[in-house]
Amino acid sequence: MPVTFDKTSNGASISYNLKLFPWTAATLELVYHLTEQFAQSHDDLHSMELRHLLGMATQLLGDPAGRQRKVPDAALILYAEGMYWLDAFARGLGVT
Repeated sequence: MPVTFDKTSNGASISYNLKLFPWTAATLELVYHLTEQFAQSHDDLHSMELRHLLGMATQLLGDPAGRQRKVPDAALILYAEGMYWLDAFARGLGVT
């Protein structure tokens, strides 16, 4: 899992390749479905999509310092993936 990190004039560039396991798509679909069930049970379907995006970002961005100490390459990947979901959340709000 080679990971490269380069500073750029806009911030940073993180590059990596991940092997997707056969169960990846099914797992993401299940998480989405559980989010939808939660939203239905709380009469909150109007913001379910945003709740899902923010939840994914939150999980991936949690405790970056601890992750960095343990497995630096994995920490960079989780950070990059978390920022991807956070960007999708921001676009959903109309921020970007």
